[in-house]
Amino acid sequence: KPRQLRNRDLRLAGVFSEENNKILTVHDPAGTDDLETLKLWNFRGQAIAAEFPLAAHINTAVFSPDGSDVLLACSDNFAYLFQHDERSETLSLQAKLVHDAAVNTAAFSADGRYIITASSDHSAKVWSRSGRELFRIPHRKILLAAEFSPDAQTVLLCDIDGMCWQTSIDPEVIINKFEQTQKDL
Repeated sequence: KPRQLRNRDLRLAGVFSEENNKILTVHDPAGTDDLETLKLWNFRGQAIAAEFPLAAHINTAVFSPDGSDVLLACSDNFAYLFQHDERSETLSLQAKLVHDAAVNTAAFSADGRYIITASSDHSAKVWSRSGRELFRIPHRKILLAAEFSPDAQTVLLCDIDGMCWQTSIDPEVIINKFEQTQKDL
């Protein structure tokens, strides 16, 4: 018998964690895009975290590779990084990753150490897992998609015109940029 998540709302989207033991649903209770609500479930269809309201349209929702964090790309110029506390059954906001326009997508690197966001502000940004901006990749067009290669050596960026661009990324550059940023604080 297929598993079913009960939800009376008209708008509903969901995603599985990689270890296949959590499901995140996003729904718009009023159907207006003014307020969306996140809810975390176990694979038996039981809610395992209290609902978390968010006053933005959610463009993308993904789990970290280890399933402990949830990353959202939103229309309000932010990507939100949440951590699931299994003891208190809550989602807590860990970081707000800011752009100058809507964040269209967000993704973790395969090892979970880095995050990439792509935005309507004509840029992609690479972030540390803690939410610190490491560097910005400017682009001539609105970016709709961004993804790390499995080894995090390159990034694939896709723009509004349907063109995709592969950008080489040397992990040493990311680390050196991060260390330089730390020294500047």
